[in-house]
Amino acid sequence: MTEKRQQILDSSQIQSALEVMRAYLAAPTDADGRTPMEIETEMDQDRVRLIETELKPLIRSCCTTQFRPNRINNLAGLCNTL
Repeated sequence: MTEKRQQILDSSQIQSALEVMRAYLAAPTDADGRTPMEIETEMDQDRVRLIETELKPLIRSCCTTQFRPNRINNLAGLCNTL
């Protein structure tokens, strides 16, 4: 069987997206000499650090608490993924 792929963007939207991506990649550095990509990478690392050090321990404590354990432990299988 042959699959027909549906194109999500038309050619004008594709060209617009490419222009925006090129502008982002070619953007000048900020006052500290960092490119937008370097700034975003640092922000990603900060988000990961926050999730690992703040959010996960908080969720783990909710998963192990005796306070309404059935409701908490069944939150979309969240407690089983930590």
